[in-house]
Amino acid sequence: MRPAGLREVQRARADGRWAAAYDPPSTATVPDDLADALAHNEKAAAFFATLDSRNRFAILHRIADAKKPETRARRIAKFVDMLARREKLY
Repeated sequence: MRPAGLREVQRARADGRWAAAYDPPSTATVPDDLADALAHNEKAAAFFATLDSRNRFAILHRIADAKKPETRARRIAKFVDMLARREKLY
Protein backbone atom coordinates (compact mmCIF):
# COMPACT_ATOMS: atom_id res chain seq x y z
CA MET A 1 0.00 0.00 0.00
CA ARG A 2 1.22 3.48 -0.76
CA PRO A 3 1.74 6.21 1.86
CA ALA A 4 -1.53 7.98 1.03
CA GLY A 5 -3.46 4.73 1.48
CA LEU A 6 -1.72 3.99 4.77
CA ARG A 7 -2.60 7.47 6.02
CA GLU A 8 -6.26 6.89 5.13
CA VAL A 9 -6.24 3.56 6.98
CA GLN A 10 -4.79 5.30 10.04
CA ARG A 11 -7.51 7.97 9.85
CA ALA A 12 -10.20 5.30 9.50
CA ARG A 13 -8.87 3.47 12.54
CA ALA A 14 -8.77 6.70 14.53
CA ASP A 15 -12.34 7.79 13.73
CA GLY A 16 -13.98 4.36 14.00
CA ARG A 17 -14.70 3.69 10.32
CA TRP A 18 -12.25 0.78 10.30
CA ALA A 19 -14.00 -1.03 13.16
CA ALA A 20 -17.44 -0.31 11.67
CA ALA A 21 -16.56 -1.89 8.33
CA TYR A 22 -18.28 -5.15 7.41
CA ASP A 23 -17.01 -8.51 8.64
CA PRO A 24 -14.60 -10.33 6.33
CA PRO A 25 -15.86 -13.58 4.78
CA SER A 26 -13.91 -15.66 7.28
CA THR A 27 -15.79 -14.22 10.28
CA ALA A 28 -19.13 -13.16 8.77
CA THR A 29 -22.06 -14.32 10.89
CA VAL A 30 -25.74 -14.70 10.06
CA PRO A 31 -27.64 -11.74 11.54
CA ASP A 32 -30.59 -12.47 13.82
CA ASP A 33 -33.22 -11.13 11.40
CA LEU A 34 -32.00 -13.40 8.59
CA ALA A 35 -31.74 -16.36 10.97
CA ASP A 36 -35.36 -15.76 12.05
CA ALA A 37 -36.53 -15.59 8.44
CA LEU A 38 -34.67 -18.80 7.60
CA ALA A 39 -36.15 -20.51 10.66
CA HIS A 40 -39.60 -19.92 9.17
CA ASN A 41 -38.68 -21.42 5.79
CA GLU A 42 -37.20 -24.93 5.94
CA LYS A 43 -36.38 -25.11 2.22
CA ALA A 44 -34.50 -21.81 2.31
CA ALA A 45 -32.63 -22.75 5.49
CA ALA A 46 -31.61 -26.13 4.11
CA PHE A 47 -30.31 -24.63 0.87
CA PHE A 48 -28.54 -21.77 2.71
CA ALA A 49 -26.65 -24.40 4.73
CA THR A 50 -25.26 -25.87 1.50
CA LEU A 51 -23.93 -22.60 0.06
CA ASP A 52 -20.21 -22.14 -0.46
CA SER A 53 -18.48 -19.24 1.26
CA ARG A 54 -18.65 -17.02 -1.83
CA ASN A 55 -22.45 -17.22 -2.13
CA ARG A 56 -23.01 -17.10 1.62
CA PHE A 57 -20.89 -13.97 2.03
CA ALA A 58 -22.53 -12.30 -0.99
CA ILE A 59 -25.92 -12.61 0.68
CA LEU A 60 -24.69 -11.56 4.12
CA HIS A 61 -22.86 -8.54 2.71
CA ARG A 62 -25.86 -7.35 0.67
CA ILE A 63 -28.05 -7.54 3.76
CA ALA A 64 -25.51 -5.79 5.99
CA ASP A 65 -25.01 -3.08 3.37
CA ALA A 66 -28.66 -1.94 3.49
CA LYS A 67 -28.93 1.62 4.82
CA LYS A 68 -32.63 1.58 5.82
CA PRO A 69 -34.49 -1.03 7.88
CA GLU A 70 -37.14 -1.41 5.17
CA THR A 71 -34.45 -2.04 2.55
CA ARG A 72 -32.87 -4.65 4.80
CA ALA A 73 -36.23 -6.38 5.36
CA ARG A 74 -36.96 -6.35 1.62
CA ARG A 75 -33.56 -7.89 0.85
CA ILE A 76 -34.00 -10.58 3.47
CA ALA A 77 -37.41 -11.51 2.03
CA LYS A 78 -35.95 -11.57 -1.49
CA PHE A 79 -33.04 -13.80 -0.49
CA VAL A 80 -35.22 -16.20 1.50
CA ASP A 81 -37.53 -16.59 -1.52
CA MET A 82 -34.52 -17.09 -3.78
CA LEU A 83 -33.01 -19.70 -1.46
CA ALA A 84 -36.33 -21.55 -1.20
CA ARG A 85 -36.20 -21.90 -5.01
CA ARG A 86 -32.64 -23.28 -4.63
CA GLU A 87 -31.15 -20.33 -6.50
CA LYS A 88 -27.84 -18.69 -5.68
CA LEU A 89 -26.06 -15.53 -6.74
CA TYR A 90 -22.99 -17.10 -8.34
